[in-house]
Amino acid sequence: MLDTLRRIVQEVNDAKDLAEALQIIVQRVKNSMAVDLCSVYLADHARQQNILMATDGLNPESVGKVALNFNQGLTGLVGEREEVVNIADSPSHPRYQFVPGSG
Repeated sequence: MLDTLRRIVQEVNDAKDLAEALQIIVQRVKNSMAVDLCSVYLADHARQQNILMATDGLNPESVGKVALNFNQGLTGLVGEREEVVNIADSPSHPRYQFVPGSG
């Protein structure tokens, strides 16, 4: 796993911009963990929202458009706990929130 992380860091360092770096992260993490999807949300403190900035598994057209309030959904739960949340069946979780058009 450490070798995988090193390779990801090397690829991210070579990215031309933030969007490319985030896309590398979601693709490599998704593949290395063998999961259905991986997304990165960035916090917009002025708007009090988490904004979808990269995804591998959701509709790519939703990047930059999907925004959840800090207390909404599983992204809100991650922000509250300030740690990774690994859920086998996300749609069955009480904090799960489907965003129409996101995939």
